[in-house]
Amino acid sequence: MLVLFPQAKSSTTALRYTTQQFTDTPCSSSPRSTSTQTIAMGAPRSPLLAAAVLALTVALALMATAASARHHSSNSIVQPPAERPDEEVRRMYEEWKSEHGHRRRPSRSKCDLAGDGEEDRLRLEVFRDNLRFIDAHNAEADAGLHTFRLGLTPFTDLTVEE
Repeated sequence: MLVLFPQAKSSTTALRYTTQQFTDTPCSSSPRSTSTQTIAMGAPRSPLLAAAVLALTVALALMATAASARHHSSNSIVQPPAERPDEEVRRMYEEWKSEHGHRRRPSRSKCDLAGDGEEDRLRLEVFRDNLRFIDAHNAEADAGLHTFRLGLTPFTDLTVEE
């Protein structure tokens, strides 16, 4: 195993390292050999290269700042989507029920005590609320605030608690 120990810099542009080579046996912690090396460090190759790297760094920082400002200012620009008409929501709910089989899962909600017609009306309201959330999120995603979109799932008629 080779270990480098940096020493103090001299007034020149050189670094001095002391190296110690240890044996690989677990019982031995004494160095097998020690040597000192000096590595010459040259001046930067070109002031023009250093200026170009500095200019690139500043440009990237400005672009990141501008992108961050656009992101934060777009929070206030995103308008909530228009409310879907009741007929459209009902049509989507019926299509969703037929697509997902609409099998009632056991639930601990108060909705279980209601009759089938009342249960369906309550499920439609939960579906409508979840659809509003989906539409609002997707409007924000279209504005670049999110990297993903939401859609209807087999659980769209369930509340967060369920």
